[in-house]
Amino acid sequence: MRYFRVTSLLALLALMSFTFTSCDNDSRAENKMEQAADNVSDAWEAESREINDELKEMRANIDARLDEIDRDLENASDEARVELEKSKAKLKQWGDDIDNRMHRIGNDIEDGWADFKSSTEKRMEQIERDLEKDF
Repeated sequence: MRYFRVTSLLALLALMSFTFTSCDNDSRAENKMEQAADNVSDAWEAESREINDELKEMRANIDARLDEIDRDLENASDEARVELEKSKAKLKQWGDDIDNRMHRIGNDIEDGWADFKSSTEKRMEQIERDLEKDF
């Protein structure tokens, strides 16, 4: 939804820029419109980099916990092994989800950046809570 607003804003800015140019009005208005479009673009790029960095950090945390479980499995009893395997499966699922979201960052622009960002942040918070609780 937010990307739609950004796209709409950029289109509006371009149209207004064309209108100002074609009417040969004050170029300061055109410059302000171009600056506003640049600001929107810069904000989106900064947010996408930030969330991608957060996803990478979470993935590294999950990978570290998977390594820890693999070490624990080497000396685990049968009973402990069952629980460790369940935990490992859950972590792998979360890791796959994080990988998918990192891949989707570029692809979800058309579907709406704000929706993607919101759902990703909620998912990361949920995984973080579960990590703290379960591990």
